[in-house]
Amino acid sequence: MYTINLETFSEDRLQKSVDSEILQLGKELFAKGAAQVVELLDLTARCVVQDKRNFHIQFKISKQHLYLRCSCSHAARGLICEHDVAAWLAIQEKLTEQIPPEWRMQVERLVTTNLRPQRSRPAVNLARRKFSIKVAGLRSGL
Repeated sequence: MYTINLETFSEDRLQKSVDSEILQLGKELFAKGAAQVVELLDLTARCVVQDKRNFHIQFKISKQHLYLRCSCSHAARGLICEHDVAAWLAIQEKLTEQIPPEWRMQVERLVTTNLRPQRSRPAVNLARRKFSIKVAGLRSGL
């Protein structure tokens, strides 16, 4: 069973799941400090991202998928939005902070270099208006 951890919330997985424009917008929101983690549990997380207004983002792990849900209109169309990206990065930062300092560098190196064998990940399924990527894959909407 998958849980919310640094492997699930890797930068590599995020980059493969989101187009470059949305990724950049989300990174900018995160860099401004607009994303705040409200709740972080083993299988769920909730965040608030301040953009034009407060947007509420939920993450939920179910079997082999990670579901994302944002309260913005872009996400309502079944797409991953910049608020999802900013919240993702905030969760990633929070998880890194929870690691004892002596382990942080080693864990960050493992996560960023992705030493584990890659499992195949199917492409985004736009026909169902959901993003589905195997092994803690992303899906928009809960």
